[in-house]
Amino acid sequence: MIFCAANSAVAQSYPVKDFEAVSLIASIPGIIVVHPTLPVRSLSEFIALAVTSKARTAVAPALPTVAESGLPGYEYGSWMGVVAPAGAPREIIVKLNGEIVRILKSPEMLERLANDGAEVIASTPEEFANYIKREVVKWAKAVKDSGVRLD
Repeated sequence: MIFCAANSAVAQSYPVKDFEAVSLIASIPGIIVVHPTLPVRSLSEFIALAVTSKARTAVAPALPTVAESGLPGYEYGSWMGVVAPAGAPREIIVKLNGEIVRILKSPEMLERLANDGAEVIASTPEEFANYIKREVVKWAKAVKDSGVRLD
């Protein structure tokens, strides 16, 4: 989900108030790479060779994180999740979450998502709602700090 808003109030209202969180499905770290002919083997040699998530990824376990490579606190990645319309009945949210988590834990889905570089999370609705709120705050601050303005 990409948040593009002139101020954090707009960014916070859309995903938080218009949807009910069902489950965070997976996170997908970015990987910083260079062409193999370049003579660099680490981020410190060329701000590039690293995984952008908080922790190393099973897809490329030898790659250090950006934070390990000299930029403490750096974290970036994509994520997938399921939401329902705001006001959806709690029993529907709980049932959807249970089925989604069951499917995500199946060997077929674990393998399929891993092959795409995704790490399955399968959260509760409450965990996902809190995650969305943290993401909104983080990216609203990043947009504000960048000085980007929408005309």
